[in-house]
Amino acid sequence: MKYLPEGDAAPQWNSTLLHDLVFIKQHLRYPFSKKTLPGTFIIALILFVGLRSFGFIFLAAHSNNLFFKLFIIPLLAITIIGTFYQYYRTLQFRCIPSPFFAHENMKLIEVFLRSQHLALYRHPDAPEVFQISSRAIGGGSNPQREIMIFIADDKRVLINSHFVNQRYSITPASRNAGKMANRLKEYIKIHCAVPETASTEVAR
Repeated sequence: MKYLPEGDAAPQWNSTLLHDLVFIKQHLRYPFSKKTLPGTFIIALILFVGLRSFGFIFLAAHSNNLFFKLFIIPLLAITIIGTFYQYYRTLQFRCIPSPFFAHENMKLIEVFLRSQHLALYRHPDAPEVFQISSRAIGGGSNPQREIMIFIADDKRVLINSHFVNQRYSITPASRNAGKMANRLKEYIKIHCAVPETASTEVAR
């Protein structure tokens, strides 16, 4: 985890996380809200510019120019769809199956993260929510950090990773969530294969 060493600052919690927790567990993503609007505006701008460009391209395509028909139009469509998909991925949580209920999954997450030598923080009002944070990325007065959230739920663990600045404007998705999810799957496979002995294994 190149960008996720032990944190060097006290955690800053998303103030709406508790309010969103039920939604996240039901839909496996953050809800669309004012904290995610910056990304939405960017996508809307791209779509607006793209559609205007599409209009000009469509007119040009009617002049029987195969280059526009076969290359530019598909490329524009792929770009717009790909941009929206990447943004939507930022809001999604990965779901890792677990043999445990929420209480045991809290222990599982804590033991797993400590085995990865990562500094972890638990939400003071929601003990099932864990967070790890990267060091500041970039300079300036508003540096970004990568935030990874773990939520212990019945029979599963939810993971989301995204970059935030001090105002929690969510920006492009990180691949670290996938890497961490794979590590957790492997950890569960090795240490928690037999549910009857799972409590003993997690407690170690």
